[in-house]
Formats: sequence, C-alpha cells, structure tokens
Amino acid sequence: MDLALRYPVIVQVITRNDRDVFYGCVPDFGIETFEVVDPGNVPQEYMFHVKLRRMIREAIGVCRAEEKEPPLIGLASSLGSSPALPYNDEDQKSVSTTLAAQMLGVHPDTIRSLFDSGVLKGSLTKGGQRMVLLSSIRGEEDQRTQRAELRKLELRAKMKNSKRKQRRIQQQKKEKLERFQANMAELAQAET
Repeated sequence: MDLALRYPVIVQVITRNDRDVFYGCVPDFGIETFEVVDPGNVPQEYMFHVKLRRMIREAIGVCRAEEKEPPLIGLASSLGSSPALPYNDEDQKSVSTTLAAQMLGVHPDTIRSLFDSGVLKGSLTKGGQRMVLLSSIRGEEDQRTQRAELRKLELRAKMKNSKRKQRRIQQQKKEKLERFQANMAELAQAET
C-alpha cells in the first residue's frame, strides 16, 4: 500500500478573504495548502485530496533523499491540533467517507456501514453525504489497535499452550514407552 495514503489529512471549507476556500493540512509533515472553492465543481474536493497526497509523496521522497525516516503515521495528529490549523476545535472536524476509509485502511463501504450502525459518529450533508468526525475515526483506530494487540496476546497464549500440550504428550509417550520396555524386559526374564 502506498505510504502516502496512510497519513491522515484534514480538509475543510473555510472562509478566507470573503471567499470559500479548501483548507488542507497534513499535521505529520506540517503541510498546509489552500485552494479557492469552485461551486458546482464536484470532483474538485477529490482533486484537492489528490494534490495533498502528491505533496505527502514529495515530502516522503525528500526524507528518503536525506536518508531520514518519514514521521510516524498519525503522530502529530494524535498530539492535538497543529498551531497552523484555523480552528481549535479538532474534535468537531469531519471528513468524507472516502478519506475516512483511507485513514483507517478500509473500503469506503465499511465506513458507510460503521457510520450507519452508529460506530462512527458524524453528520449528513444536505446532499446526503456522510461526514465522519475525526475524533470518531481516532477512537475507532484506537479500538482497532487494542483489538489487534489482544489478538496477538491470544495467539501467543495459544501457541504457548499448544507447545506445553505437545511437550506433555511427548513426555507421556516417553513414559509409556519406558513402561512398555520395562514390562517386555520382565516378560523376557520370566520366560528364561
């Protein structure tokens, strides 16, 4: 999977100089960009997301060229809002289902079903598009991480139990074989 798709991106429509503009931010890289909103241009938000992902790829390329590791995914966004963000209320920011799907690494249909079942919180636009709260996405990420850690622990415990069981079975086989050999030796002595 493309590393650039895994970094969380914040996109909002804000008013700047009496005009509506897209505001895009990638907190992990400190990337900020603005673009004037063209009303009626439906794919413009998608192209704005593509532009941000291209900027992330370029930043990753610079890190690799300088032989540095790119920042950890979600590190800056999990630390709170960036000073460059125009709003302080990070929990009330929302993103589209497509972007939420990219952030969680799942299909957009999964986001829609999670939203409809109430696992992810958000709102519906007038056009019926689901907008998922970033705080809800972070909460789901945390729960998925905890579930993954629990699965790892369960698998380790199962492997340990399986190894113990195998050792116990091997020990029982060895004891039975020794008893059998002892019984055979007694029978051989009794016959002579």
